[in-house]
Amino acid sequence: MKKFVFTAIILISVILISSCSFFTSEEKKVEKSYNEFLSAVSNRNYEEVWNLLAYGTQKQYNDFIYKPFVDNLKKIPKDKKQIKFPNTNMTIEDMEKMTAKDFFVFQLEHTELRDYLLKSLVPERKIEKVTIEGDTAVLQMEKSKDDTVSDKITMKLEDNRWRIVLMPPGEVKF
Repeated sequence: MKKFVFTAIILISVILISSCSFFTSEEKKVEKSYNEFLSAVSNRNYEEVWNLLAYGTQKQYNDFIYKPFVDNLKKIPKDKKQIKFPNTNMTIEDMEKMTAKDFFVFQLEHTELRDYLLKSLVPERKIEKVTIEGDTAVLQMEKSKDDTVSDKITMKLEDNRWRIVLMPPGEVKF
């Protein structure tokens, strides 16, 4: 009888401990990363915003936005490379030396890209459901009031961190 009671206590303890792991589930990690991204955007911590972007999103930004911009800058004659961009202390020559991350941060500090991020991701919308398949998570969001922003956000697990996919493959249109 004592063995049975002891075994039952151990079994119940294992079940209780297992159920506590629900609070540290992968869905909670996804939600936490998403909230970190929102916090970085609203606090204007643009380097952290970059760090929370999926590598595929960073590569798309590099290939389709940053590189074409720098390629066009390289066509400018050398005698014009000391001209400063409006409302900045950056010369054309300075811009050519930037990395994709530097340029991303610069854009968020000086252009409407910041407004796009704030408008499309930061509005108060609740996560209704998180679905994880392998290294991809899809956050089903509460519908936006004006119905102009996506009700789904994709995230990728990379280097043990969930990262935002701003331009999911198949949705990129140029």
